[in-house]
Order: sequence, then structure tokens, then C-alpha cells
Amino acid sequence: MIENKENDLLLTMLENPNFGIEEMMVAGLDINNTSLNTREAYKQKEEIQNKFRTDSGEFDEEGYNKKYDEATRGYNIMASVTTDQILDHMI
Repeated sequence: MIENKENDLLLTMLENPNFGIEEMMVAGLDINNTSLNTREAYKQKEEIQNKFRTDSGEFDEEGYNKKYDEATRGYNIMASVTTDQILDHMI
């Protein structure tokens, strides 16, 4: 299991669907205070199961995988650029 940090990137993305990774970084998220757990670990969480439940009650594996892949890309961006670089790009 990944070290639990103050923020969880996937859960933050689900709670703030209109925020991109850049906005999250400007708001203070970075790899020092934000974790991203494994794909399988999240699938065990009831909160994730409920967020990705279809109308028929099944787990939406495809939707979940797309969102997890998006979170992985975001985490990789957080690991490779600084908030200052993001701000420079946004201006």
C-alpha cells in the first residue's frame, strides 16, 4: 500500500471534476502531500465502488480505469514539474 498523505489525488479529482491537475497544483497539491494508491486498492474502497456503479448496479470498470489513468497522468505531471512552472504556463 502507498503511504497515506494529506491528500488523495483520485478522490480529490472525483470531488472536484472541474479542476485540472494544474488548478490542483496551484491550490497546493504536490507529490509531497498527495498520494495515489494502486488501481486495485481503490477498487476495494466502498466510496470508489459507489462512484462507479452503473444503473444496473454493476461496477463500471471502463469508467473507473479511465479516471484512474487520468489520475496517474496527473500524478506524473506533479512529479515532473513545479507549481511555478505551471503558473508560468498559465499566464
